[in-house]
Amino acid sequence: MAKEAMNDAVYYISKYNDKWNACCQECMDEGSTDISYDATILFDETANAEEVAGFYCMFYEKDPLKGWLTNTEGIELSEQDKKVTEILKQI
Repeated sequence: MAKEAMNDAVYYISKYNDKWNACCQECMDEGSTDISYDATILFDETANAEEVAGFYCMFYEKDPLKGWLTNTEGIELSEQDKKVTEILKQI
């Protein structure tokens, strides 16, 4: 990744981490017995495009766009999904 793309990726990863930590905290506060599982569901239901892009930058470091496109292949994209695609194309 070019330096500018790395800076963008760091920004989006930070957004992901903040959201993930908030999801985990909410699940702990609600007494979850499986915080990771419940936080994953909460993240999936509430994350915005920047946070989703950060997830892909974090876990598909070599090519987040390719990971995203593979995982969304064959499904109709929502407006938020389209925004994630645009963000990842810029990185």
